[in-house]
Amino acid sequence: MAEENDIMMDAEPLKRYGKNMVKYIKGRLRSLVAGSMVDLQRDVRTNRFIAFDGGHHDNLLMRRSGHLSNSIKPRQVVENGDDFVGGIEMGKVYGKTLIGKRGHVTTVTPKSGRFLAIPLPAALGNHGVPRGRPRDAAVWGNTFFARSKNGNLILFGRQLYVKGARKGEAKTGVVPLFIMKTSVNIPVKIAVEDLLGFASAGVGKDLQKLRNDLGLK
Repeated sequence: MAEENDIMMDAEPLKRYGKNMVKYIKGRLRSLVAGSMVDLQRDVRTNRFIAFDGGHHDNLLMRRSGHLSNSIKPRQVVENGDDFVGGIEMGKVYGKTLIGKRGHVTTVTPKSGRFLAIPLPAALGNHGVPRGRPRDAAVWGNTFFARSKNGNLILFGRQLYVKGARKGEAKTGVVPLFIMKTSVNIPVKIAVEDLLGFASAGVGKDLQKLRNDLGLK
């Protein structure tokens, strides 16, 4: 993600910097962009994630294991000619799916096998993370497939105690655990347009401060 701003300069007030003028300004610009990306990282982690509650929220991501939010980091600022380019990165897989142009939808298909196993509420722990893999007998006991009235293929099993004195005993009766899909459509949750708007506002304020420090209009 990059945001461009031009600085119009009157050379006269800059003479006090002498030969180091360009180096000084470039250093300030690099720091400005880097600081803006840290602010953007903080904004995404703080304002665009909510604790898992089992519901559906547009334009917000669920904080489950915390791995996704922790993966959000500022990129190193790169100087490209007269431009300083910064950005943030988010995960290795889900970032490209969950951050993008508003309204974009990514279709996910199995990398191997015929189906994706989508966890249902009974398969999730308190933080929205699956308690185990679909065919993990130590977690679900004996599992089996059946079709719902709507024709969906569902994996059924029982929740088992996985530790303690009752390890291996059933906590529940038979419950639906995973629904099997040949593909799923995942809409963008965080729009690039919103991130650019946030970053642009911050950069604009910082640029004005730089102009004031340099005695520019």
